[in-house]
Amino acid sequence: MNCKVRYLGVVAACALAVGCDVFKPEEPAVVPLRAEFTVTSDPGVGVRGATLRVRKQTAAAAVTDDTGRARVEVSGTEGERVDVEVVCPAGYQSPEERSSLTIRKLSEGSREPNFAVRCAPLYRSVVVGIRTENGQNLPVVHLGKQVGQTDASGAAHVLLTVKPGEQVTLLLDTQSMVASSSPKPSQSATASSERRPRVRPENPTLTFRAPDRNELVLLEQKFVVEPEKKPVYVGPRLAGPRRI
Repeated sequence: MNCKVRYLGVVAACALAVGCDVFKPEEPAVVPLRAEFTVTSDPGVGVRGATLRVRKQTAAAAVTDDTGRARVEVSGTEGERVDVEVVCPAGYQSPEERSSLTIRKLSEGSREPNFAVRCAPLYRSVVVGIRTENGQNLPVVHLGKQVGQTDASGAAHVLLTVKPGEQVTLLLDTQSMVASSSPKPSQSATASSERRPRVRPENPTLTFRAPDRNELVLLEQKFVVEPEKKPVYVGPRLAGPRRI
């Protein structure tokens, strides 16, 4: 009798244990996902050396190549969202928002998700073409420094490195002395310079807003040459009586 009761107790315990395993919730499956990132500065211009970081990992998950492409591999449960941070290399502005991946199991033959991210250049190269009328041999000044000079036709081209969106101001110096084209060896530096023709307006400024791309900017300025004042000769005043 005791053996029978003991046997029934063991069977009940085993059944209870099996029943607990049956009703125990299954662990969610971990799904791997691979995604491609394309990092550019301008359309079609890839950025090399951009770092991709997943979640709060300190190590880089991937680094873009010469084409600006990189792949990251993440894993998680179905429907989980994983943030990927893009850190741009020096000279570029990193995006403030992170790219968010949603973990999902891809069907066979499906393409990897692709994310396009922009690293905006902090500086742009702008070629400024200046055309003037009656503005020959004028120094072109930017931020207090001469960056170019108009030629004999009154034209000049200068290369500037500027921040996108900033206002750029160029000054045409009409009041400085112009060096003589062929000074004599006996002449000093002062003697070898001559005053340029007087033009109006004096020291005009040309302004433009720097574009968010490398570009050619054209500016124009018209000058009016003032005629030279000829000295008026006044003869000696005669003293004494005059015949009327």
